[in-house]
Amino acid sequence: MVTTEKLYDYFDSPSAPYVGAGRDKNFGFSLNTIAKDTISYASAHYHATGTTNVAYRLGGLVARLLTYHATVGGKKVVIYEVLANKGAYFYDVYWQSLKGNEALDLTLFKEIVGTFAPA
Repeated sequence: MVTTEKLYDYFDSPSAPYVGAGRDKNFGFSLNTIAKDTISYASAHYHATGTTNVAYRLGGLVARLLTYHATVGGKKVVIYEVLANKGAYFYDVYWQSLKGNEALDLTLFKEIVGTFAPA
Protein backbone atom coordinates (compact mmCIF):
# COMPACT_ATOMS: atom_id res chain seq x y z
CA MET A 1 0.00 0.00 0.00
CA VAL A 2 1.35 3.44 -0.90
CA THR A 3 -0.01 6.45 0.93
CA THR A 4 0.82 10.14 1.06
CA GLU A 5 0.38 12.20 4.20
CA LYS A 6 1.07 15.90 4.60
CA LEU A 7 4.74 15.61 5.59
CA TYR A 8 5.60 11.96 5.10
CA ASP A 9 5.45 9.46 2.22
CA TYR A 10 5.85 5.76 2.87
CA PHE A 11 5.56 2.26 1.47
CA ASP A 12 4.40 -0.49 3.82
CA SER A 13 4.41 -3.97 2.31
CA PRO A 14 2.30 -6.80 3.75
CA SER A 15 5.42 -8.54 5.12
CA ALA A 16 8.45 -6.20 5.06
CA PRO A 17 10.06 -3.72 4.55
CA TYR A 18 8.60 -0.41 5.62
CA VAL A 19 10.24 2.52 3.82
CA GLY A 20 9.45 6.19 4.38
CA ALA A 21 10.71 9.70 3.77
CA GLY A 22 9.55 12.99 5.15
CA ARG A 23 10.36 16.40 6.47
CA ASP A 24 9.22 18.47 9.40
CA LYS A 25 10.17 21.75 11.06
CA ASN A 26 13.40 21.50 13.05
CA PHE A 27 12.49 24.40 15.38
CA GLY A 28 16.16 25.43 15.38
CA PHE A 29 17.44 22.12 16.74
CA SER A 30 20.80 20.93 15.44
CA LEU A 31 21.22 17.72 13.48
CA ASN A 32 23.02 16.11 16.41
CA THR A 33 20.18 16.99 18.78
CA ILE A 34 17.60 15.54 16.39
CA ALA A 35 19.67 12.35 16.02
CA LYS A 36 20.05 11.98 19.79
CA ASP A 37 16.31 12.53 20.32
CA THR A 38 15.49 9.98 17.60
CA ILE A 39 17.75 7.42 19.30
CA SER A 40 16.19 8.16 22.71
CA TYR A 41 12.70 7.72 21.29
CA ALA A 42 13.63 4.42 19.61
CA SER A 43 15.20 3.16 22.83
CA ALA A 44 12.19 4.07 24.94
CA HIS A 45 9.43 2.95 22.57
CA TYR A 46 10.99 0.10 20.58
CA HIS A 47 13.69 -1.22 22.94
CA ALA A 48 16.33 -0.30 20.35
CA THR A 49 19.75 -1.86 20.87
CA GLY A 50 23.09 -1.86 19.08
CA THR A 51 22.57 1.71 17.94
CA THR A 52 25.15 3.34 15.71
CA ASN A 53 25.19 7.01 14.70
CA VAL A 54 27.66 7.84 11.90
CA ALA A 55 28.32 10.72 9.54
CA TYR A 56 26.58 10.42 6.17
CA ARG A 57 25.34 12.53 3.22
CA LEU A 58 21.79 13.05 2.01
CA GLY A 59 21.42 14.82 -1.31
CA GLY A 60 24.63 16.76 -0.64
CA LEU A 61 23.64 17.66 2.92
CA VAL A 62 25.54 16.69 6.04
CA ALA A 63 23.54 13.87 7.59
CA ARG A 64 23.55 11.15 10.24
CA LEU A 65 22.97 7.45 9.50
CA LEU A 66 21.37 5.68 12.45
CA THR A 67 21.24 1.89 12.66
CA TYR A 68 19.55 -0.11 15.38
CA HIS A 69 17.68 -3.31 16.15
CA ALA A 70 14.26 -3.01 17.72
CA THR A 71 11.00 -4.75 18.47
CA VAL A 72 8.04 -3.33 16.54
CA GLY A 73 4.64 -4.96 16.73
CA GLY A 74 6.23 -7.95 18.45
CA LYS A 75 8.66 -8.51 15.57
CA LYS A 76 12.45 -8.18 15.69
CA VAL A 77 13.52 -5.65 13.06
CA VAL A 78 16.52 -3.71 11.82
CA ILE A 79 16.06 0.01 11.27
CA TYR A 80 18.18 2.33 9.14
CA GLU A 81 17.46 6.03 9.30
CA VAL A 82 19.15 9.01 7.65
CA LEU A 83 18.53 12.46 9.14
CA ALA A 84 19.59 15.81 7.69
CA ASN A 85 18.86 19.49 8.37
CA LYS A 86 18.24 22.09 5.65
CA GLY A 87 17.07 25.54 6.61
CA ALA A 88 14.04 25.35 8.89
CA TYR A 89 13.41 21.66 8.18
CA PHE A 90 14.86 18.28 9.00
CA TYR A 91 14.60 15.36 6.60
CA ASP A 92 14.12 11.75 7.64
CA VAL A 93 14.56 8.73 5.34
CA TYR A 94 13.63 5.50 7.08
CA TRP A 95 13.91 1.73 6.45
CA GLN A 96 12.55 -1.04 8.66
CA SER A 97 12.67 -4.76 7.86
CA LEU A 98 12.78 -8.09 9.63
CA LYS A 99 16.12 -9.11 11.14
CA GLY A 100 18.23 -11.52 9.15
CA ASN A 101 19.13 -9.72 5.92
CA GLU A 102 20.91 -6.67 7.27
CA ALA A 103 23.72 -6.50 4.67
CA LEU A 104 21.34 -6.66 1.69
CA ASP A 105 18.82 -4.36 3.38
CA LEU A 106 21.50 -1.73 4.05
CA THR A 107 22.64 -1.90 0.42
CA LEU A 108 19.06 -1.36 -0.81
CA PHE A 109 18.49 1.44 1.68
CA LYS A 110 21.64 3.24 0.56
CA GLU A 111 20.46 2.99 -3.05
CA ILE A 112 17.16 4.62 -2.07
CA VAL A 113 18.94 7.33 -0.07
CA GLY A 114 21.20 8.01 -3.07
CA THR A 115 18.15 9.11 -5.11
CA PHE A 116 16.86 11.53 -2.48
CA ALA A 117 17.13 15.29 -3.05
CA PRO A 118 15.85 17.53 -0.22
CA ALA A 119 13.81 20.48 -1.53
